[in-house]
Amino acid sequence: MTRVTAALYWDGSRATLRQLPARARTFLGSVTPPARLARTLAQGQPLELRICWVPQLQGGADVLIPPFPTDDGKRIVFQTIRTVSFGQVLGVVYRRD
Repeated sequence: MTRVTAALYWDGSRATLRQLPARARTFLGSVTPPARLARTLAQGQPLELRICWVPQLQGGADVLIPPFPTDDGKRIVFQTIRTVSFGQVLGVVYRRD
């Protein structure tokens, strides 16, 4: 199964693993590099997304994930499968429909 992982602030900018509680880092495993994340999503390949949402706003162009338009211009549909709370951080598993 192709899985991509990311830690994101609520505004969509990237958070680092060191900012997460230990259990959230375990939940994610390793974070997918931004260029690979965008490429994988653009190709419509991922079957699962694991995201840790960090309840802060960060902002700035240097931390934003590049856009990932798909080849056919259509959205990739995912369903929320599981949510886990790590204090104020929310871990969510999304799977492709």
